[in-house]
Amino acid sequence: MSRLVQIKLGGSLITDKSKPYTSRPEVIRRLAIEISQAQKITGDQYILGNGAGSFAHTSASRYDTANGFTTEEGKRGYCIVQFDATTLNHMCVKIFMEEGIDTISIPPSSIMTATSGKLDSIFVNSIQQLIQKNITPFVFGDAISDKVRGSVIFSCDQVMEYLSKNMKTKPSLILSVGDFPGVLDENNLLVKEIDLKKFDLLSKNGALKPPKTKDVTGGMKEKIRTLLTLAQIGIETVILDGREEGNLFKALTQSDTPGTKIIS
Repeated sequence: MSRLVQIKLGGSLITDKSKPYTSRPEVIRRLAIEISQAQKITGDQYILGNGAGSFAHTSASRYDTANGFTTEEGKRGYCIVQFDATTLNHMCVKIFMEEGIDTISIPPSSIMTATSGKLDSIFVNSIQQLIQKNITPFVFGDAISDKVRGSVIFSCDQVMEYLSKNMKTKPSLILSVGDFPGVLDENNLLVKEIDLKKFDLLSKNGALKPPKTKDVTGGMKEKIRTLLTLAQIGIETVILDGREEGNLFKALTQSDTPGTKIIS
């Protein structure tokens, strides 16, 4: 029986976050091939997503878009950030289409709105219909209209969370694919499983450090916090290394998944 799987490609994996507006098309293509090959074996359906990387994080930091229209340029900055986020997503969609995956870009800003930084509406019918037609929706971290602040940033992890909680068909697995082996503790050792208690311990011990490059969504700590909410409703999530060729393919086709599992 086929599953619905959400796959998030980290911005630090598919772009060079030390160089503004620099994508890694060879990495995107390799990941697309692994996903395409896995789908032929499993018959699973996917919702794909990508982080903003060195594209929208660059402009979002400049205009403080996550906190709304805080400057005179805030309104225009919001538009620029959304354009940057869409640009990277379209690069991904093009490559995935070339590798045989029928996919359509779904800007979260077109199906979500917020109030004071919190989601207040979401329209998931279009995504559900695409899945029924065996077309793969491709979302991304985006700049969202906020009734009070003007704008807010929803990371791709947050977008995946909101979709999971609001769609009739829940994903059975979420894979967060990054440029790291999983979650590391204070001694740089891989943590195989994280629950709420372990998360608090890692935070207390300083293992979950802030990102070194521009990241307006909070980095690993906020990623885990988001994924823990999904674990609470029974959705298995795994953080894994996308730099190693074949890792994503293994995670999609085998029960023994490399990386860090987020559990309830």
